[in-house]
Amino acid sequence: MLGRSPRFSLDLPAEPVSLSRMRRDLARWLRNLGAEDEEAFDIIVSCNEAAANAVEHAIDPAACSIHIDGSCEEAEITIVVRDSGRWREPVESDRGRGLTLMRNLMDSLQVNPTRSGTEVCMTRRLRTVG
Repeated sequence: MLGRSPRFSLDLPAEPVSLSRMRRDLARWLRNLGAEDEEAFDIIVSCNEAAANAVEHAIDPAACSIHIDGSCEEAEITIVVRDSGRWREPVESDRGRGLTLMRNLMDSLQVNPTRSGTEVCMTRRLRTVG
């Protein structure tokens, strides 16, 4: 059954400790919407990956923030993760699985560089909401 709030919004500093709060708050929102455990897990893992990328790749994490917007319309979840950081190349060369993971867990994924950071937009249709 569709919960009371089809919208989700959260602003966080781009710090590793912020990710646990994001996962907890996102899980609560998805549960209230009626998402099945597996669906919620996939969405949370994808959102965590996008937010973790903002933390990892920020040149100046102290100046970087993460904004997460979620919406649910007709059983389709849309999550947009925006950061305000500047891109830094990863330290390790054996990297780059996050985008593949997000693509496999979500129905759609778009990554858009912006003037002020990066925007990751993901969608996933829930099986049983209503």
